[in-house]
Amino acid sequence: MMKVRKKVEFSVLSIVLMLGVFAGISSFNPMPVAACDSAAECQAEYDRIQAEREANQQKLDGYKNDYEGITEKIRILENGISQTKEQIAVIEATITTLQSEITTLEAEIAEKHEIIRERMSSMQLANKGNQYLDFILNASSLTDVIHRSEAVSQITGADKELIREINEKRLAVETKKAEQETKRADLTTKQTDLEAQYATQDGLRAEMVSLIAAAEAHDANLEQSEQDIQNQLDEFNNGVPSTSYFSLPTPTGVVTCEFGCYSGHIGTDIGGLGYGTPILSIGNGRVLETLSGCSQGSGTSYCGGGYGNYVVVGYIVDGTSYVAMYAHLQSPAVSRGDVVSQGQTIGYSGFSGLGTGPHLHLEILKNIEYFPGDKGIRYQYVINTRDVISYPGAW
Repeated sequence: MMKVRKKVEFSVLSIVLMLGVFAGISSFNPMPVAACDSAAECQAEYDRIQAEREANQQKLDGYKNDYEGITEKIRILENGISQTKEQIAVIEATITTLQSEITTLEAEIAEKHEIIRERMSSMQLANKGNQYLDFILNASSLTDVIHRSEAVSQITGADKELIREINEKRLAVETKKAEQETKRADLTTKQTDLEAQYATQDGLRAEMVSLIAAAEAHDANLEQSEQDIQNQLDEFNNGVPSTSYFSLPTPTGVVTCEFGCYSGHIGTDIGGLGYGTPILSIGNGRVLETLSGCSQGSGTSYCGGGYGNYVVVGYIVDGTSYVAMYAHLQSPAVSRGDVVSQGQTIGYSGFSGLGTGPHLHLEILKNIEYFPGDKGIRYQYVINTRDVISYPGAW
């Protein structure tokens, strides 16, 4: 039988419990498990719960993988945002420096402009009535002065060269500043995009935290249910006395259908019994299941899955678990949970379920502690009764 798995812990759950991200997790109340009517029913429910736990664990593993992936994306985005902010800060410092240079150059140009004006004023005093000087002095800007000066030969070549160099220098600085402002705009757009991606991933991470918490809470619930079912199975199976060998299941009879005498027959049929022959326990054991109430004599009834009235007994021989089914009975003589002795009457032969006349169908499973209703599962454990029972030669 499969053992109860240990729950895999995840550190995020403790955080969720403290923060209350997932409603109801902190007040975990497992659903009660209904009592089983048989060991087979318990085992079927146990198997179902384990399958559900496996499916839930796969979801949980997927959520955790997604969480780790999202967290890594967020880490990369955080680094990208930080680096972009640093780049913007460097560019803004550069822009500030360039603006300072532009201001200095503009002041220098203004100073040179004033010097030229003073020089032109002196020339005007020395050349009263010179209309060209009036033309230059009335210029509205330094550029206008240059244009007008080109028409006036009195301005020296050195003055013109000085003004040209200063203007070229200012233009170069303004070009650099414009380039830096373009870079800053691009980086600001990049930062906005990264922050939007971060917000999206952070939302997904919060969703993963909730899904992980829900899956872990569900697993805890299933684990408790699994343990409850395990406890019930233990009640069915514990206290099975050991026996040293298996004896005959009937005082008389004859084997009418061997193990595998036709396709799908996985037991041994013992006939020549008639109605009411005592059916004997083949060893010391504990009754796991019984079924009664199936009618006698038709041979076509699917009552009891076609086995009619039956008794299922668990045995232990040399530490190995066995389960035997005694089928097609007239009626059981024991109840579930009874401890029986080897050779004790546990029922009476009959003709219930599917068959061709009164007989005993004996089916023995090895290395199992319950009797599965699914024949496909029984195929994995069933053995030929002749492997463990010595029938008389006349049988």
